[in-house]
Amino acid sequence: MQRLKERWGISSNFQLIIIFFVFAITGSSSVYVAKPFLNLIGLQQSNFPDAWWG
Repeated sequence: MQRLKERWGISSNFQLIIIFFVFAITGSSSVYVAKPFLNLIGLQQSNFPDAWWG
C-alpha cells in the first residue's frame, strides 16, 4: 500500500480508501451504462460461455 500512496501522492489510508471506492463506483456504473449498447449491437451474455462473462 505504501507504494501506491507514494505513486499517487497521498498521505493517509483514508484517501486510499476513497480512491478505491471511486474506482469501484465508476467501474460498476460503466458496466450498467454499457449494457444497453451491448444489447443493441448484439452482444448478449447467452452468446458466451459462462467462464468468460459469468
